[in-house]
Amino acid sequence: MGVKATSGAAHRKSPLISGAGTGILQQCRRSLAAVGTVVAAAVLLVVSALPAWAAQAITLTWVRHAQSTANAAGIIDTTVPGPGLTALGDSQAQAIAETLKVNAYDGI
Repeated sequence: MGVKATSGAAHRKSPLISGAGTGILQQCRRSLAAVGTVVAAAVLLVVSALPAWAAQAITLTWVRHAQSTANAAGIIDTTVPGPGLTALGDSQAQAIAETLKVNAYDGI
């Protein structure tokens, strides 16, 4: 039986596998996790902004509110959501909604 001679270097463990290399592996994993987080955040940002980019133009049509109880009393009422409408205000609101309906707005 022959004896095989090998140098000491052949039996050494790789630094990435030995205990000393464990810190390097952990650091690589943390770095990859950080890069993954940044990429995921960038993708979410781009995807959430797509609807705004897709719109070529937005048209807003402002309509002054109908007569409120505060209007009728000569009071400036800035409470939220605001004072209710009078009977005249109800009919004004219905009339303007019917008038604007033909314009095919997304909402009135």
